[in-house]
Formats: sequence, C-alpha cells, structure tokens
Amino acid sequence: MPAQPLAIPRRLVLALLTAVAVLVAPMVAVVTSMQPAGATGSPIMGASRLNASQLTAWFNAKTGSPYRASVPIETLAGYYLSEGATAGVRGDVAFEQSVLETAWFSFPANGYIRPTDNNFAGIGAYGDGSNVKRWSTAQLGVRGQMQLLRRYADPSSNQFNIGSPPVPELWSNPSSYDIPGGTHGWAPTWNDMSGRWASSLTYATAIFGWYNSALVFNGFPQEILATGATPVWGNWEPLAGSIVGGPDVASWSAGRLDVFARGTDNQLWHRFWAGSSWSGWEALGGVLTSDPTAVSRGPGIVDVFVRGADGQLWQKSFGSAGWSEWSGLGGSLVGAPDASSGDVNRVDVFARGAGDALIHTYWNGSAWVAWETLPGPLTSDPSTVASLGGYIDVFGRATGNQLERKTWDGASWSSWSILDGVLASGPDSSSWAGGRLDAFVAGTNGELWESNWQGLTRSQWLPLGGILTSDPGAVSWGPGRIDVFARGSDGQLWHVPFQ
Repeated sequence: MPAQPLAIPRRLVLALLTAVAVLVAPMVAVVTSMQPAGATGSPIMGASRLNASQLTAWFNAKTGSPYRASVPIETLAGYYLSEGATAGVRGDVAFEQSVLETAWFSFPANGYIRPTDNNFAGIGAYGDGSNVKRWSTAQLGVRGQMQLLRRYADPSSNQFNIGSPPVPELWSNPSSYDIPGGTHGWAPTWNDMSGRWASSLTYATAIFGWYNSALVFNGFPQEILATGATPVWGNWEPLAGSIVGGPDVASWSAGRLDVFARGTDNQLWHRFWAGSSWSGWEALGGVLTSDPTAVSRGPGIVDVFVRGADGQLWQKSFGSAGWSEWSGLGGSLVGAPDASSGDVNRVDVFARGAGDALIHTYWNGSAWVAWETLPGPLTSDPSTVASLGGYIDVFGRATGNQLERKTWDGASWSSWSILDGVLASGPDSSSWAGGRLDAFVAGTNGELWESNWQGLTRSQWLPLGGILTSDPGAVSWGPGRIDVFARGSDGQLWHVPFQ
C-alpha cells in the first residue's frame, strides 16, 4: 500500500440510540457541560426545572412510539409538576422515570400494565403481575407515584405532610403511610433507586439519561447523577485533525491511548496519549478504503488493520523495532474490519463480507488462519471485544437497525441475538473487567449512546451527548475507565472519558 502525505487539523460532536423507543430528535450543535448535583447524589425531593410545555415539546420531538396514556401528554406532564410540587418531589424527573417505565407511555403488549391502569411507574409489576396497582384516573396514578417517591426519599414523611391524603390503592389506612421501616427513607436520592425501586443497577442512570436529554433540548445545562467517587462520563473535548470516517483506539497499559484515523489523503494517521499530554499527528502511510481498527495484545504492541484499495485486509504493527511495513492478509471486505485480542498470542479480525455476511480470521501465535464465513446479515461494520477465558463478543447492526450480538464461548458460536435500539451507525464495544461489556452507537438524534452488561444484567441505553458523524471507537485501559472517540460535525477528532 503506497503512502502519501497529509495534513491533520481539528474538532467533533456525537450520536446514539434509544432504550425503549425511536429517537427522532434534531441534532444538538453544542455539547453542554455536565454540572454536578452534589457529592452524595441527586435528590428525589425538590423543585422541578422544566415546565409542562417543555416536557411535552421534548417528548414529542424524541419519540415515534404510539402514545396510549388516558390523557393528552401535556395534561399528563402538568400532573407530574402539580402533584410533584404538592408532595415535595421533583416532578420533572419523575416524568422521565415514567418515560422509562412505560416505554414512552406506549405500554408494550408484553408488560403487566395496561394504559387504563394509570400506573406510570411499574408499581406492583412483579411476580405474576397480580400485584399491579390500578387507579381510576391519570392524576390519581401520578399522585400515588409522587407519594411513594416521597416515602422512599423522606424518613420523616407522614400522612399530614405529603400534601394530599395517602392514596388508598397503596395505603388502605392513611396511618399505614406513617409506619416506619420498609421503604420509608429507603432512597433519599435518585442514585439510591437503583436496586431498590427497580432491580437494575443502572435504573437511575437511565432515568437521568432522559432527564439530561430533556434539559439540553430546552436549553438547560445537564445534571450529573452524582455518585461520589463512582466514575462518571466527562465532557467532550476536541483533539484536532481533519479525519475521514471513524477513528479507533488501542491501549497497551494504564494511561496509554493510541488513536488512529484515515486522513483526507486516505493515509493512516496516528497520535497518542502517554499519561500527561497528546502527541502530534504522524502519518503511517497506506491507501485506506475503510476506517482503521486497532488492538493491543501486550505492552508495547499495537496491531492496526484496514481495508486496502484492493478490498483485502491489510495490517501494520508496532513493536520493539518500531512500525512494520504494511502486509496483506487476503479476504474480500465490504467495509471496515474490527479486531480484538484476549491473549498475547491471539488476534481475531472480523469484517463484513459479500452478502452482508460476517467474515473472520485470526492469528494463532504463529500464523493467520484461513478466512471463515459466519451467518449475517449485517447492515454495518462489526465490532468485537475479547475477554480472558476465550470469550469473544461481536456486535453489529441488524436489518431493522437494532443492535445485534453474537458470542464465541470458546467452543462454538451462538446465533445472533437481536437487541433493542435504533442505530444510526455501526457499534463499538469495550470491556474493563470479566463480565463487563459496554456497547456504543450513534443514535438517530446524532448523540452517542451507551448500554452495558454486568454479567447477565444489561442496562438501559444512556445518552452521552455530542453529534457524531462516524462510528464511535472505544477502549478501556483499566477498571472503571473507558475512552470513546468519534468524528464530529466539524470533521475533527473528539473524545469523551468515563473515569
């Protein structure tokens, strides 16, 4: 692959997808910085920041799901604010809780709760569904939700200081509201709701994903779901460079990041972070016809793969002797490859092949194994992540634009499992520990979105802001640390950390 010169200047923005409904929001042209809510968490009690018209405008702009609540959306939003104020609860955040619980008030057919139940927060929806709470009107249903939130948040709450008599559907005798213990004072902050109101450990994060989306839509700064020393997503930063397509990133040690991108001259370009500052861009030659992918299989080792002008896979590696020359590895690639490594003697490379099938080759420590074709179809370039024990996960975009996943368990491949979301890009993925997987995509609103697995438990999709004009690239160099890169609407490289 003959090399050519290039010039890389500067800047970015991002994209993602939705947890329970299609996002159809307009692109946001600026990234709003996140403002801390406090050292211990974001309180359930307090005043709302958004009014009913603002919540309604956001809601109507963000979803295409069928609306099935018993009253118009602006009326319902008004109930959240008025009943929230009466009970001393942040009604606008509770509205977003219900957006999550009801899948945008569409009440999916496979759930226990029906639109006529006027239950907007999954109250009693456990077991066989026989405990679901039902209210005669939407306002009473919202009131019950606000009163239960107040009880969770305030151990001193009682029947006389919550603004309205306790709803009989939850407390048959008003004095039963006052009984200490149980859920009384169980969750002073929204952070505390994860694992308490809902079993998901990312429940509060998902709620605040929607809440921050609504804040930004209406011109307000975001609010971090403060968690003390727990890692949080930082702010997007521009890293310069005039790049074509999506970047990728590898890490060979804590604090080390190597970022690769295709320049406007179709060469491979590279810059790195060594723990304190970014290097300048360097040109590494080649004639790329795809985004690059990079992986490290050990300290001081990086392998970069691209689709060449001949449609084959090409490799360039960095080791103790510096950068190698480009070498061709065969194959017939339709799009960009992706690579993962779970061992110093193993590198797996996946790409989309003819007929949108998944094609695969790997380095076994001494040689490259012949390409194999795995079933598709894929409508994006694949993403792969490997973990110790021989497990490999491959993600892609399915024909319905959902996220899909295929897993190698060390002996055989699973079938594709179709997950949720409406992807506007190919995904990328990373892992910081055994059993932990993070998937990233650009959504239909141009934002970056993230969903993660902790063992068998998967989180809701979380919006991370920005406006992406490429697939994202992600890597982890240690527990609780992820770095994500993408091309922004200005053609520059942009970066956001989780730390």
